[in-house]
Amino acid sequence: MHFGPAEPFFPSLSRIYRGDEESQRRALFWPLGNRSAICFVALWQNIPVAFSAWLPLRSGTVSNGYREHRTVTLPDFQGVGIGNALSACCTSMWRGLGKRVFSATSHASMISTRERSPLWRVTRSIQLGVRDSDSRMKHAMNRMTAGFEYIGEMMPPKQAQELLSA
Repeated sequence: MHFGPAEPFFPSLSRIYRGDEESQRRALFWPLGNRSAICFVALWQNIPVAFSAWLPLRSGTVSNGYREHRTVTLPDFQGVGIGNALSACCTSMWRGLGKRVFSATSHASMISTRERSPLWRVTRSIQLGVRDSDSRMKHAMNRMTAGFEYIGEMMPPKQAQELLSA
C-alpha cells in the first residue's frame, strides 16, 4: 500500500509478523517488542525506513481502542515526514476498522505536528509523566509527553482489513 503524497520518495507500507523470516528481514534491527503488538514497516525502494507498533488500549473508560506503542524512522530518513505519514496511515486503518486511536509521544516534532493538525485532538497537554496513586504505569516519568486522539479520516473498511490481514 502506498501512503502520503504522490511523490516517489514516500514509501509503501507492509505488515510484519513475529516469527516470519521475511518480516524479520524487513524489520532489521527493530525489535518487535511486545508480543501483542501489531507491527508495520515502511519501505522505500524495498528498503525498510520506518517501523510502527500498535497495541490494544487497556482503559476503564475507552472501549474498542488502539494505541501507538512505538514509531521509529531511520536517521537518514528523518525530518521529511515519513514517521508522521506512517503513523497517520496506521491510525486511518484502525479508524476504518471501527477503532478509536490514541498516541502519546515525547518527540518534539511529532507533538508540534499533531498540535497543529486537524487529524489529531489533544487529549493531554505536554507535561511530565504523572503517576496516579493506584496506577502501575511508570513510563515517561522524566520526560515531557503529550497525548492525542486521531480524529481524521478513516481508511475505507475493505482497504483497512486488507492492510491488517496482509
